[in-house]
Amino acid sequence: MIHLKKAQIDFTGPGTIVGLLNYKDLGGDKQTRNAKMTPRVREALLDIISNPPKKAFKVQRGKKPSEELVFGISNNVRTAWAGALEDAGLTHLGLHFHDLRHTPGTRVKKLIDLVDIANALGHKDPKTTAQIYINHTDQDLIDFARAVEQAVDAGYKQAMSEDIKPDLESRLIS
Repeated sequence: MIHLKKAQIDFTGPGTIVGLLNYKDLGGDKQTRNAKMTPRVREALLDIISNPPKKAFKVQRGKKPSEELVFGISNNVRTAWAGALEDAGLTHLGLHFHDLRHTPGTRVKKLIDLVDIANALGHKDPKTTAQIYINHTDQDLIDFARAVEQAVDAGYKQAMSEDIKPDLESRLIS
């Protein structure tokens, strides 16, 4: 995202970011991929391009960021991220740049397959996505407990409908 250029963004239709840069392994091969935009991302990018945030686009070390860049980050993500948080009034939340990858993965984990989440995040191996980019919540434990209860109830109902051994009911209830 640091090197994302305005020319890489196709705002027609739902919108596509073309040629997003990924790195395979630490310091490894560069790979590119395309990504679809949500309406919210599309609107945010249009807004950033139309109204560049002052802190993220400030002159650093006597050098102004390239006008071709979407985010105005030339080399220091930490400084630019801090400036962007300040521009947005979000410094009090303790957000980290990497939260931008964790949050969507966690939010969609019950809606789409892990393989699709991994693909969207640019991971070849879904294990990377599951182990690093999807956070587990208390709600997950609650949902698991409910699912176990539903499975037990379904098994009990099936056993009763099949009229298996007369004493089965007393064993399941106790």
